[in-house]
Amino acid sequence: MQLTSSLNCVSGNPAFSNNLQFTVFTPVTPGVVISVNPNTPVCQGTNLTFTATPSNVTNPPTYQWFVNGNPVSGATGSTFSSSTLNDNDVVTVELTSNDLCVTQSTVTSNAITVQINPQLPVSVNVTASNTTVCAGTSVQFTANVDNGGTPSYQWQVNGVNQGSNSPIFDYVPNNGDVVTVIVTSSLTCVTNNPATSTPITMVVNPNPTVNCSATNSILGTPNTFTATATGTAPITYIFNYGDGNQDTTTNNVVNHTYSTASSYNYTVTIIDANGCSATCSGTVQVNLPPDPIASFTSQNNIWSGCAPFSINFVNTSQNADTWVWNFGDGNTNTTDYNAPHTYSTPGVYSMYLAIANNFGVDTAFATIIVYPNPVAGIKVLTTNPSIFEPTVFQDNSVGAAAWEWDFGDPISGTNNFSTDQNPTHQYTNGGTYTVKLVVTNAFGCKDSTTIQVSITTVSNDKPNEIADLTVYPNPFADKLNIRFYSNSTDVLTLKMYDVVGKLVMEKSINPVVGENQVEWTLSNISKGAYQLFIEQKGTFQTVRLVKVN
Repeated sequence: MQLTSSLNCVSGNPAFSNNLQFTVFTPVTPGVVISVNPNTPVCQGTNLTFTATPSNVTNPPTYQWFVNGNPVSGATGSTFSSSTLNDNDVVTVELTSNDLCVTQSTVTSNAITVQINPQLPVSVNVTASNTTVCAGTSVQFTANVDNGGTPSYQWQVNGVNQGSNSPIFDYVPNNGDVVTVIVTSSLTCVTNNPATSTPITMVVNPNPTVNCSATNSILGTPNTFTATATGTAPITYIFNYGDGNQDTTTNNVVNHTYSTASSYNYTVTIIDANGCSATCSGTVQVNLPPDPIASFTSQNNIWSGCAPFSINFVNTSQNADTWVWNFGDGNTNTTDYNAPHTYSTPGVYSMYLAIANNFGVDTAFATIIVYPNPVAGIKVLTTNPSIFEPTVFQDNSVGAAAWEWDFGDPISGTNNFSTDQNPTHQYTNGGTYTVKLVVTNAFGCKDSTTIQVSITTVSNDKPNEIADLTVYPNPFADKLNIRFYSNSTDVLTLKMYDVVGKLVMEKSINPVVGENQVEWTLSNISKGAYQLFIEQKGTFQTVRLVKVN
């Protein structure tokens, strides 16, 4: 600076001042930009930190943070953090510059509108196609998820993982099975993640069982259907007959009449009180009425016998509505299905059974043979029978082929019986005996007769004794001598009987006319008392003997 003084008496005029240096600043406009970390959108409750970045300031500025235009108390730093912001809140900051050369001291930052997603609870609800089912039934479980996004699924049965990653789970449960699903949401702003469904406890009822049968029939007659079932009562039966007809009933036995002869496939479905079902099936035959087939047999299959012959005919015919028995002896029977009949007269009879129905007739034949019976007859040849000699019996029967004698003398043991045609019997006691003869002919037919025989204890003096008979020694040991006179050469028979009338030895002799002597060796018989019977052409004599050794 130059100063010129107006005074006269001065020096250093004009005078110059010292130099001063000045800095001149250009006025600036302060600025501020804010950013947020983390970037939105974020979940509700997330702590957001906003940072102010100033520009054109030299000295530390002063800050005031605003939310939705409202100052936030205490938020005066270069950063601002909050976890309570709401969706679409607007955050700004106001910067006040502490510099001198500014065009304006206070500026407002850019606005950040935050996107806050609410925290959503994850939940899952499972529905089942049915919670009470029959054994073997597949159940479909469906998971309905809230706030799941694209969730993942883990199905569990009784706490054990089952199924696939799917909202649908098909499963055949057992009684008491507990089914749940665990859902994991794909969303970020969620709570209760993963979520587990409320357990579903399955009730599985046992299935009933059924067996069925049906009877075949003739067209026009009913078929009977029978179903045998087990299950929880009451049980409903559905009979499908295979001809377009069916019956629903609580009866397990039904009848059905078909209109056409054929083979039919039928089914029976049962439903018990639990709604569980079972089915059985079969085939039933309906036949056209068949032709009659005549046949018969006899009881025990016997077709012949002795007169009078009684026979029971057994009708084994098929499809007979009417019948006629013709017995071949002039008699018929149209009443009895199984016919008894008696043939009185021996002979051969051709008989038949004729049957009929609406579709025809048929006849079966048989031959019946009725045999004649023998006629039993007895003659006693011994005159004045006594205990001193065997009594001789003669068969006087007609048509006999076998003989059974009973001499009425049980004390004689087995000697009381004989099958000889003309036997003898030694009675040891006097009295009257009933002798019975049963004869059988070649056909097996029998007849019997009896006679009374009186046995005396008095010896017979017969005028027709063997001439000059001498028997010695008596008692004898091993040999016996017989001396007699014969008027002819007719055979002389010696028969030795024991005390019960049993024949023990027999010998035939061809005598000469005149004196005869015979030696008979009897060493083979036991010692004891014996009766010797000697007979020649109607002349006979007995001698009582004793063998001593």
